[in-house]
Amino acid sequence: MEIPLVKENAGEILRIEREKRGLSQVSLASKMGLKSSQHLWNIEHGANSLTLEMIDQASKALGISPDIFLRNKVKQNI
Repeated sequence: MEIPLVKENAGEILRIEREKRGLSQVSLASKMGLKSSQHLWNIEHGANSLTLEMIDQASKALGISPDIFLRNKVKQNI
């Protein structure tokens, strides 16, 4: 089984991709279904982690592949 790992700088990547598209934190937070732009700010600045579910939401909202936020997958023996 392969488990995707979130890059340590995923929040920074999210901020860069948001800014490339000229989106505000309020706009992207809304598109991702977050309750507030403060939550997005926390993710972008490392106070909160970017979960796999949020990666899916962010990649759809930004029109990019979720792979940009993920490290190489690691095989796990179960």
